[in-house]
Amino acid sequence: MKFAYFSDPISFKLVFMRQKYLDSLRENGWISENQSSAIQTWENEKPFSLHWELRTILYVGILLVTSGLGIIIYQNIDTIGHTAIITLIAIACSACFFYCFTHKLPYSNQQVKHASPWFDYVLLLGCLLFLALEGYLQYQYQVFGVRYGIATLLPAILFFFLAYYFDHAGVLSMGIAAMASFFGITVSPGMLVNNQLEESPLIYTGLVFAILLIGTAFYFKARSIKRHFTFTYYNFGFNMLFICLLAGCFTLDYPYFYFGLILLAGFLLARYAILEKSFYFLLMTVIYCYIGITWAVTDSGFSNAFGLYYYVFSAIGVIYFLINYKKILKHK
Repeated sequence: MKFAYFSDPISFKLVFMRQKYLDSLRENGWISENQSSAIQTWENEKPFSLHWELRTILYVGILLVTSGLGIIIYQNIDTIGHTAIITLIAIACSACFFYCFTHKLPYSNQQVKHASPWFDYVLLLGCLLFLALEGYLQYQYQVFGVRYGIATLLPAILFFFLAYYFDHAGVLSMGIAAMASFFGITVSPGMLVNNQLEESPLIYTGLVFAILLIGTAFYFKARSIKRHFTFTYYNFGFNMLFICLLAGCFTLDYPYFYFGLILLAGFLLARYAILEKSFYFLLMTVIYCYIGITWAVTDSGFSNAFGLYYYVFSAIGVIYFLINYKKILKHK
């Protein structure tokens, strides 16, 4: 039997399962040889989805367009001129936003799926061009001066508005990243040139921002406002929360207080992962909690023999989790 190309391992596995059951039905006399051949022919010739392949190509195309624009500007800055470059980027950015505003569907608190397959990518391209325009104006003309916070707050507000108005999770991610930059620059301007994660104000700010993201997602989900954005908020929020708590364990006073918060956050995220049957969040919980527990075992001063046993049995535990995660999530 010839098989077509399948974009994911699950589809490939399902084909073999179907073939196995088909052979069993034919061998037991439930279907005839002609019926089996007809089913095999239908399996071979039926259309298959190129959804993720096309999405990947479009996303790569947008990145190549924006990267190519930056290279052209860099190599021809003396011949093109600043005004012409700014005008070109502004026109392209405006054209993208004009297309989105003229082809949008009415706003809804539920997920909105636009009829045009190009809509999401045009919006994403417009946002990237806006960042390029703002960065160019700041670099060449210092329109914001040394007030870097404004330069990050402006796109953050714009991207949050566009994300909800047009229902785009990718733009929401850009807005969260811009807002995180705003909080970081406001608290510690020196982080632009130095790695200052060990500074307590930056850690505390990261914790507050992470809790704000998680709380926002919980509130909007409870209010049934763009519930599908919950993943994006939790992804940024819990990653930042765990990283800041681990930094607190490593560098701040009262490290076991932060270790306790890691276990608490892990319990809450694991509970959510089980309820939503999310392997990603469950794996995130295991990784961060494992790092925290390993730090606690190492920091507590146990003997080398105990430490050796810990690493052996903890590795066994992680392997057991990876093998049996479907049982934990109650996946069929």
